[in-house]
Amino acid sequence: MVNAHEETDTFAKARASFEEMLCWLEGTESAGMTHAELEDQVERRGREVQRLMLQDHPAPRGALTYPPRSGEGLEVIIPGSNG
Repeated sequence: MVNAHEETDTFAKARASFEEMLCWLEGTESAGMTHAELEDQVERRGREVQRLMLQDHPAPRGALTYPPRSGEGLEVIIPGSNG
């Protein structure tokens, strides 16, 4: 079930994944691992959190914003476009 905060939180999936990782670290499964095994799992789970953050980032993919050359406002350049 999705709570009200998750409905308005752009990064709800990433936060949930991070919280899941912390709960796992506090749990019995991780307590029985070697340091090397913990490192591998934290790295793998951390990459997933980072992937979710980038996936949910609100900036449009492919659009680059530059300061205006002259005049007012920002100039937006979309790679691959002829404009």
